[in-house]
Amino acid sequence: MHFAPYGRFRGICKLFMHFDTTPTVFIGTGWVIDANTVVKAAHWVLPSYDNAIHILSSIEVYCGYDGQDSKGNPKVDYRYGTRVTVPHRYWMSLTARHDVAMITMDRALPRYVTPLPYKNTPPAGSCPIAIPGYPADKEGGHRMYIDEKHIAWHDLPGGLFRHKVNTYKGQSGSPILAFDDDNDPYACQVIAVHTQSGNSGTCIGHAENNFDILLASLQYGPAS
Repeated sequence: MHFAPYGRFRGICKLFMHFDTTPTVFIGTGWVIDANTVVKAAHWVLPSYDNAIHILSSIEVYCGYDGQDSKGNPKVDYRYGTRVTVPHRYWMSLTARHDVAMITMDRALPRYVTPLPYKNTPPAGSCPIAIPGYPADKEGGHRMYIDEKHIAWHDLPGGLFRHKVNTYKGQSGSPILAFDDDNDPYACQVIAVHTQSGNSGTCIGHAENNFDILLASLQYGPAS
């Protein structure tokens, strides 16, 4: 199965997010960019509601999550977040075009969890697009689902990647995968991060969303 060890989607993460300001536990999706780091939508690191900004207090990360009995299952890789970074412009303005975060885990994932390759969002293109994640309208967000469509795009309006793939709450942070070869299901790269309703995602490498710099800030920056 795709989310089993060595599967192409083992690096898709089920996330549980906790805040000091509410007892509610929020769910989401992330993806492994390297053995120590998960990519997530920034609006679940610094959510803004009730006229206030709420800061994430803890986050649980599960790779291979498949059902409510996954917690405590030794076949599922569990980690928790220890450090987080967001683009400076998101910190200042909370805008959708900068809505991405990276989270360092408490320890590295095993080698059978393959990080997802990524590249800067192409300004135009045409190819199959897929978005795997844990949508809340499917079994309460406890199962991974994926939708795929062949789409063409000619610009990045508002600095966002627009798509027509079906998504739902709980998939913020899911990778937007572009397939380069229709005959090779593994020939895909992340070209954006699904973050917004209305089928749009935050671009990579545009509007100061430099993923290499964000990764370096986790390694060398101060603890958050």
